[in-house]
Amino acid sequence: MTTETILFAGPSAAGKSNYLFRAWLSIAKSREGRLRTNGTPDELDYIWEGSNRQLSGEFAQKTQLDVSEMIVIPLMVDERKLELTVPDRPGEDWSNLYFDRRFPGHWDELITSASGILFFLPSQIPDDPIDRMQTDQFGGSNATMAQGKDMSLSGPPMQTLITDVIMMCVERRRQLNGRPMKLGIVVTAWDMLHDEDQWIGPLDHLRQEHKLLHDFVSTNADVLDMSVFGVSLFGGDLNDEEFRAEVLAGEPSRMGYTFHNLQGAVERSDDVLLPIKWALDALD
Repeated sequence: MTTETILFAGPSAAGKSNYLFRAWLSIAKSREGRLRTNGTPDELDYIWEGSNRQLSGEFAQKTQLDVSEMIVIPLMVDERKLELTVPDRPGEDWSNLYFDRRFPGHWDELITSASGILFFLPSQIPDDPIDRMQTDQFGGSNATMAQGKDMSLSGPPMQTLITDVIMMCVERRRQLNGRPMKLGIVVTAWDMLHDEDQWIGPLDHLRQEHKLLHDFVSTNADVLDMSVFGVSLFGGDLNDEEFRAEVLAGEPSRMGYTFHNLQGAVERSDDVLLPIKWALDALD
């Protein structure tokens, strides 16, 4: 059996786990299209626990540090059988990578063999802290930091962390096998943006909001096969009671959408699996 590996990466609270759980809802219930299940994942209980939380109208909590780092989902694309290996690492691991300058566990091997990396970014992030939990402790993005607090230990700006980690992945890939890396940047909570901001498209969003990252990927096109996606898991905010009621009354596995520029122009698709399908060369 061919093993396809997609790495999920990104800072804490970027939406990696919730995207995984939402993707499973679509994959498990799909009876059409090229991408289908082909067996039962070993981590089925963990996956369904997160998915059922979404079905009850709530986002899942962030990945705990003791969660298995390998979630293997057996899939079929057309008649081709494969295993999708998703290392669902806690966001803290990626913050630590910035400081330690080395990859955790078996990541050297994974980066070498990976079909691609899906790097997750929240659509709205603080300008400075690299750890969203740190911001949450002070009351979210509208927080007022305590006077006299030493912020020198809060780490580099988010954009610096994100760009540096991607640079390390690209360089390690080049050192290990020399092949271009397929990089999908997934901007989560796309529905939190105003309509006009959504329709500028994820590529221009990256250019405007993450200039450092945009400049890096733009100037390294020779070693990157890159696309940017703006994903809304359900098409709205589950923390909004009225919208939550709509989700509970509907079919969550058919909700959500993805903005993309795969054909050049900005388009909206009802398929939240688009980033995974793109990474697996399994677009319908």
